[in-house]
Amino acid sequence: MRLFFLPRGAETGQGIEIQGKDFNYLAHVLRRRVGDRFQGADPGGCRWECRIAELGADRLRLQLERPAEAAGERAEPALRLIQALHDALAGDVRSVTLLIGPEGGFAEEEAALARERGFLPIAPGDRLWRTETAALYAVAAVQSILEERETWIPV
Repeated sequence: MRLFFLPRGAETGQGIEIQGKDFNYLAHVLRRRVGDRFQGADPGGCRWECRIAELGADRLRLQLERPAEAAGERAEPALRLIQALHDALAGDVRSVTLLIGPEGGFAEEEAALARERGFLPIAPGDRLWRTETAALYAVAAVQSILEERETWIPV
């Protein structure tokens, strides 16, 4: 799971103003909106549950609601992704077209249009990857599954 690194002075209930590069990353790259929640970490390594309380043209305000549980990453989302790819490629597939979205995900309208055009949405669970990393991973996973599907054993 991705953590957003918070500035010094993070306290429960406190609002933190974010601007500049961090604002651009949250608002434009990750496409976060008012009400979105995610985990953040202060400089001391303490994790916080963050919520976007306000979003302006060049800044946003985060509300730190409570310390987040420091649960480690689980392999479960990656396993679901691989199973979804296996299921999608199990038939007589001769070609595959991949549509890789932006780091913050597709907007609802974009996702609906992709489904209308025949794309099957498969997401990496809670993981967020840079677009170029997601593309490399997807191509390698599809290639591996297509090459090895002759040896699959039904479960």
